[in-house]
Amino acid sequence: MNFRPSCLIFVLIVLALNACSTTAPIKLQTTASKDELFKSCLSLYEEIETKIQLFDIQDAQTMAIPSYPFLHSNRLLASYAPLITSDTREFWLDQLKNLGTESLLLETQNLPLDTKNQLLQKWQKIDTKSASLSDLIGFCEKYTNENTVYDDKSFQYLVQQSKIPDHYTTWQRAVGIYPIVSYFMAKGITNWHKDSTAALTRVPETIPVEGEIYRYTSSEPNKKLNSVKTVESILKSASANPLKIPLPSQSELDTLFATYAPIWEIDSVTDNDKVGAIYLSNGDALPGIDLKQPTVYQLASHVHFYGKTLLQLNYFIWVPQRPCTSGFDFLCGQIDGLIWRVTLKENGEPLLYDSIHSCGCYHTFFPVDDLEILPPKMNVEETAFVPVKAPKFRLGKRLTVRLSSVSHYLDAVFYSDDSVKNTITYKTKPYNTLRSLVVNNKEHKSLFQANGLVAGTERKERWFFWPMGIASAGAMRQWGTHATAFVGRRHFDDPCLLENSFLPLSPSSDSPSDKDSINNTHANYLCVKDKLENEQD
Repeated sequence: MNFRPSCLIFVLIVLALNACSTTAPIKLQTTASKDELFKSCLSLYEEIETKIQLFDIQDAQTMAIPSYPFLHSNRLLASYAPLITSDTREFWLDQLKNLGTESLLLETQNLPLDTKNQLLQKWQKIDTKSASLSDLIGFCEKYTNENTVYDDKSFQYLVQQSKIPDHYTTWQRAVGIYPIVSYFMAKGITNWHKDSTAALTRVPETIPVEGEIYRYTSSEPNKKLNSVKTVESILKSASANPLKIPLPSQSELDTLFATYAPIWEIDSVTDNDKVGAIYLSNGDALPGIDLKQPTVYQLASHVHFYGKTLLQLNYFIWVPQRPCTSGFDFLCGQIDGLIWRVTLKENGEPLLYDSIHSCGCYHTFFPVDDLEILPPKMNVEETAFVPVKAPKFRLGKRLTVRLSSVSHYLDAVFYSDDSVKNTITYKTKPYNTLRSLVVNNKEHKSLFQANGLVAGTERKERWFFWPMGIASAGAMRQWGTHATAFVGRRHFDDPCLLENSFLPLSPSSDSPSDKDSINNTHANYLCVKDKLENEQD
């Protein structure tokens, strides 16, 4: 590796410039004839935000746009921002509004009950028909959205401010001499890839079992579709919008989740290897796992792939802890979780599966289609890790995801007709329920802190990996905050993740099939293939 001292100086200069390059806030313009009502709603937003900051309950899943308290962005919407036209502007703004309403309602719900009552009493004059603070927010959201002027200047401001910062801390990398440390980190990652590949290429029947296999299956088998054509029809109809984002209705999403839900199998030595539901109790510093209610949490996301925006189905499980195996175990800690994701092509078949632990670690891809792994941007940057291909898709059969005991590493991905003695049915819940859990009959609290981390799930490994720039490496964290590469920069919710990681070798009629065609047509895609222009020597 050719390391130049000037690299560190360059990083420090970039950090300083970024700190100075801020966009001045913009003043909202309104067409409202009753301007006092508009001002009152803005004052309500301001006071709610003050209370949210006072109690430190900001939600990290989306990002509020400065000066527009009713608009929020995420990485998907930010990816469209530079290419929005007059034909797509209104729809894009509507998506920002939808995120804003959802986030503000969840944050407000997590305020103390007496604070919510005080805010309602103070501001109920805005709309006397509102019986709750949520109702009042709903009224103001509708009123301010309908009466805000979005001229060219304000729109350009939104485009600039919608960009989501990455979840890497540049100063940590600078102080930790990242260009040097990353070289040795890459060696460790390569060793993990070798070990994981060896484990995942085993025949499932030959995998040693330390305890007993517990199998978790869906409690809603009747919702499962038995025709790919039906799925294709749902996705086509759901994409009939100006940005062609597949946005199925909630009932359609429930059906799709049920159709592609995996069977979970865990080698269970203790209760720490069993799936449960997250709960919070008054006075408890840590969340708990109720093993009497096995639960899988579900969230839809999207990714760009060579001219198409594809639907992704995310499944989350939680177990009580990763227990320590010795005094030198730096990876153990309270609460452990894993995410399994299915990326669907337009025809309803999976393009690939991928998975991380809820810390963002161990990102592993299982392509169904033939895909070529794109080379890294730099010699030591992490590429997509593909230990094995996934089995050929079989609609009507559920894919089994096997996890090991203690570490909860992936052991196998396969189709199985075998019966398992310890078979348990699980319930499903929306992932958003974790953003506002019932603590008692009236109070609510998020599983996640304002920084997106789950309190009490810190691992000792954070002290060794801090030069990589990831806050509290190993701790469980919220959707939208999962940095998944120690070397380089990569996020699990990045809509450009697949385009920056893979090249399709079995393309559709309108997808590129070689690097030259991508280089010639990449302007047609939302994700720039910079990795193709910076191949390894």
